[in-house]
Amino acid sequence: MGLIGHPSLKPTKGYHFPDGAYVEYEMGPAKLTDAEKDAMPNLLSKKMAELIEASAASEVIKLAFVGQLCQFSDNHVNYYCHFM
Repeated sequence: MGLIGHPSLKPTKGYHFPDGAYVEYEMGPAKLTDAEKDAMPNLLSKKMAELIEASAASEVIKLAFVGQLCQFSDNHVNYYCHFM
């Protein structure tokens, strides 16, 4: 989100499977207008196309599961997720 001008949006929940994918974000102190929200899918698609075209570096990470919880780190930041 930072690459499209919204660095304060933090991912909170996601679904990444072959039948579809989504990520929910916490708004934090910033509030987006309806126009900004409506523009996001196109901005994200454009930015992803640019990153793919540029062969941007990417990394696959392995999640460590403990029951229904998982933990992973990215740039020394720990993330936790819960599967229901």
